[in-house]
Amino acid sequence: MQTNKDIAWMLKDLYDRRDTIPADIFNKTFHDKVALCIPIEKQIADYYASDGECSRHRVDRILAAAVLKKGERVLDLGCGIGTFTFNCAKHTGLCIGLDYSLESLKVAKKINQQFPDSSNGRRYFVCADAASLPFREGSFDKIISADFLEHLTKNQKKSIRQGIGYVLKQAGVFVAYTPNKIFVINQKLNEALRKIFFNDKVSMETVFLTASHIGEITPFQARKLCRDIGFRKINFFYKNDEFYLPFGNRFISRLNFLRVSFESAILKIPFLRDILSANILVVASNKRKYVKH
Repeated sequence: MQTNKDIAWMLKDLYDRRDTIPADIFNKTFHDKVALCIPIEKQIADYYASDGECSRHRVDRILAAAVLKKGERVLDLGCGIGTFTFNCAKHTGLCIGLDYSLESLKVAKKINQQFPDSSNGRRYFVCADAASLPFREGSFDKIISADFLEHLTKNQKKSIRQGIGYVLKQAGVFVAYTPNKIFVINQKLNEALRKIFFNDKVSMETVFLTASHIGEITPFQARKLCRDIGFRKINFFYKNDEFYLPFGNRFISRLNFLRVSFESAILKIPFLRDILSANILVVASNKRKYVKH
């Protein structure tokens, strides 16, 4: 099975040309190519299998925050290869996955046909732009956006706000999960220091595979986005094993008792949670009545 390093080097040519391609076109091309590069067996192992890396660290946590109920209609916004479309349908009975990468959707359909599921949940995939959602007003009880916002430019984020507010029911819930920009900045500073003091090197696969992260946001920006959509109740969820520790595993993480104490302390301090958490998980509700602009 191909490794991340193998896949990354397949993307090198596109990565080298990133400055000559408009950001939105680069992103779409990037995701199409990623979908074509990664074998379906690896996609299933990493993102669908219950013991996979993705399931342990993303899927279960996000689904728990979403509190899905039978009979709800869910939109998986920026669904990629359909991980959350698959899992949401198991809980609610119906989920629609939307993405503008046709190749990703082809993979999603193949996996959903191959991967066993006894829930009989219905899954549909739509190829469309998130800025122009092809659904009626109030079509969904919940919208999940997992690892999607970081792939949008600032203007693209503005363009999706109205659509989310339009297709989500008045009592609907919006769940977003995205890398924390503050953490990313801290991480880059840490990598620079590690290179200076320890001669550590950042793997090229890490560089290539995160090349499409063109619009990471901070918790403060995530809150503003939710308010701009029209939500009045906005909650953030944190997990102690996602906090950033200086110099990776070299110091604090080697002493487990110290790490646990460090993370427990962070959980109690809002400012530190915001700047040290690797990811943002926000659940927004109590939406103002949609007014067409």
